[in-house]
Amino acid sequence: MKFWEDLRGTQNSVEKITSSICVAPIGVAITTSGTSKGDLFVGYIATQVKNKNFTADMKVASDSSILTTFTYDEATHGLKAIVSAKVSDQKSSKWSSSICKPHAGICTSIGLTVNPVVNFSGVIGTVSWLLVPMCPLTLNLATSNISILHALDPLTTVKAHVNNAAIANALIQHEWCPKSFITISGEVDSRAIEKSAKVGFAIALKP
Repeated sequence: MKFWEDLRGTQNSVEKITSSICVAPIGVAITTSGTSKGDLFVGYIATQVKNKNFTADMKVASDSSILTTFTYDEATHGLKAIVSAKVSDQKSSKWSSSICKPHAGICTSIGLTVNPVVNFSGVIGTVSWLLVPMCPLTLNLATSNISILHALDPLTTVKAHVNNAAIANALIQHEWCPKSFITISGEVDSRAIEKSAKVGFAIALKP
């Protein structure tokens, strides 16, 4: 078991942070943390139970909210499934899953509500390029985004992004000296090219 306190403050106020962690050999961990400042106290108690590939987390906060998360890792090779819910917020309940492979990854989530929001994102790439499609959906609305990143060389990167509203963004960034970058960017609405084109130029210098 670990326990520690931290005092932070100024001449007019003192903030006291108290935390403790207790880990049992059977795979149960209990964490408590609290912050007091004057008459105000904010804290939580978190419990985690692990059994092989299954993990259950419960966090009870001082505002009476309860957050629960259940995680099942490696249901099959590279697959992780998560269910989470917050007792005080019915709209926060969701199911999410992800699968990772050497050159690709997919993540999906769906809200466990009357009007669920569905999110999908994926990553496909190699050492020099990366493709990231994203798509959030509801019963009445769907939006999608696709991003591409390509390394022209170790010091120069090209990025492009387009969404289903026909707005495209692109930039090229070059590290002309260590930690210092030159970036040229642009944005255009393909439905009104003559009115909306934007071009930007930026220099970032770090000693």
